[in-house]
Amino acid sequence: MLRYSNSLVPQVVVPGLVVSVSAGRVFMSGFNQAVNIPATMVILQPSTTNYVFLLESSKSVTSNTSGFPNPSYPLAVVVTSASGIVALADYRSDAIA
Repeated sequence: MLRYSNSLVPQVVVPGLVVSVSAGRVFMSGFNQAVNIPATMVILQPSTTNYVFLLESSKSVTSNTSGFPNPSYPLAVVVTSASGIVALADYRSDAIA
């Protein structure tokens, strides 16, 4: 069973410049029902701040180094070194079931 509390959770599961985002269901503009988003591994840029988000237009989890685009669903801000993750902050908004 998919719960809102464990939907689209950003986490570090392997060493290196990769963040894992769990599967989830979200309501997005233009859709009358929840959209299923598969679990995703996101490759990050080294030695910078990476913004991980769900992009509404493609319904995919991705990242960039310039900030959360509009419209998107923010998931995490990840600070990286040359070879790994230094800090990960969960930016998911609270959801009401």
